Amino acid sequence: MEDISSFRFKYIYGRPGSGAGFFAAFLILTALLFSGCFRGERFHGRISSDTIWQGRVLLEGDIYVEPGVKLTVLPGTLIRYTGGRIKSEIQHLRSSEGRTYDLFSESRIEIIVAGDLDISGTPENPVVLQAPSGDPSRAGGINFIGNQGNSSIANLMVKGGYIGVRLYDFRSPDITGLTVTDTEAGGVGCWDRASPTIAGALIENTKYGIGASGYASPVIKESVVRNNSAAGVFFEGLSAGRISGSEVSGNNVGIASGNESSPVIYKSTVAGNGSGVGCWNESSPLINDNYFHSNIVGILAVDESSPEVRGNFFSANGAGASFGERASGSVTENNFTGSGPAIVVTGNSSPEITANSIFENEYGTRVEGRSAPVITGNTFRANRFALLISEYSRPEQSGNTFEDNRSDTVDSRF
Repeated sequence: MEDISSFRFKYIYGRPGSGAGFFAAFLILTALLFSGCFRGERFHGRISSDTIWQGRVLLEGDIYVEPGVKLTVLPGTLIRYTGGRIKSEIQHLRSSEGRTYDLFSESRIEIIVAGDLDISGTPENPVVLQAPSGDPSRAGGINFIGNQGNSSIANLMVKGGYIGVRLYDFRSPDITGLTVTDTEAGGVGCWDRASPTIAGALIENTKYGIGASGYASPVIKESVVRNNSAAGVFFEGLSAGRISGSEVSGNNVGIASGNESSPVIYKSTVAGNGSGVGCWNESSPLINDNYFHSNIVGILAVDESSPEVRGNFFSANGAGASFGERASGSVTENNFTGSGPAIVVTGNSSPEITANSIFENEYGTRVEGRSAPVITGNTFRANRFALLISEYSRPEQSGNTFEDNRSDTVDSRF
């Protein structure tokens, strides 16, 4: 308002009879209408009866949808956050490992749903949740808590902020057509036993695209998760879940599976990531019928992880699949082509490599360290080196076929 006051002093009190006063008044009215002045409904605090949002909504503090209450958001609604004082703060205390903490942040404005939320955007007229440009981190997204609810999110666009959607306890809404871009922490986070269905989503330019922890088990289908700085999709704890028909590309790690998680990764394209699928701790993902292309490493298994890798097609990766430390698992009926090494087995790892077609790679399978893989029934064709065995490795081999390789087996063990 300082600029408008200065403008008023300088021009409204201009020369008498010059017409400047009328023109200046017109300009001031225009500035007030089209500047940062908000036109729409303002909300903060508890929602204790069924409520409908439409048009323009300004959040002036935390929103808490009480149990048994439904908040409906109509197509085309634009939800923004105040840049001023936060008028309401909702606490939700939890205890973990002897420590009590607040699930929500005093510095952010969060929509907290203990009841029901129905966001009913359309592809042509989505609902938009817009973070403030001056302080995007104060936008805390949508947060579901509690054990009840029949909620759904359709065609929501989250632009900036801290996170898009967080799901705790047993909250498992149907999420379709969700777009989350440019958030600081992530797109969708699932904790506890949350098991949402996420279909047709686009999650990009965040840190973690979609995450599952605890016993969460999200179903992710026909979605695009790309260009996230840490992981496109991650599973930890005892989480499970399923990814199918999706594209996971351009992430540091495309899909990360840690702790004792056991996700299913099916019929998806995993391309242009640092590691397409990363497995660590004691995770045991099922990786079936996917297309791995142009990753630095298609699948990386370390610690004591044991992925089941079956029926995939690997093309033009730096390495197709790499097993290290004490990883095990199986690699069965896959196609590997155009890689540096198709398969690398090192450390003390011991995967079973069976019935694969390994063709036109620099190395078909490279076995090193003190690893002890079982290599049976594979076809090695037109590789520079089909099978390279080195260091203290102890592979078991039987029934493999070698065709048109420059070298079939090179054994340089100590």
